Amino acid sequence: MSIVRNICLGALGSLAAMAGNLPAAAQQQPGQISEARRAAIERCVQQAHQEAIAQGPNSGEQQQRYLIYSNCMVAAGFQP
Repeated sequence: MSIVRNICLGALGSLAAMAGNLPAAAQQQPGQISEARRAAIERCVQQAHQEAIAQGPNSGEQQQRYLIYSNCMVAAGFQP
C-alpha cells in the first residue's frame, strides 16, 4: 500500500513541478482566452459579416458566414 502511495505522491510532485515551468499563456485561468485569440475572433467575425452576402431568409447566409469565420480562424492559427 505504501508503494502505491509513494508512486502517487511522486506523480503529483512531478505534475506540480511541470506546472511551474509552463509559459504564462498556458497558465491562464479556465474560461480565459489569450489576447491573440480574442483579437482573431473579433477580426474574423467582422470579416464574416462583411463578406457574407445577404440574399434573404433561408439563403444559406449563416452557413456562408460560419465558413468565412472558420477559415479566417484556421488561417490565424486557432480553432474556430
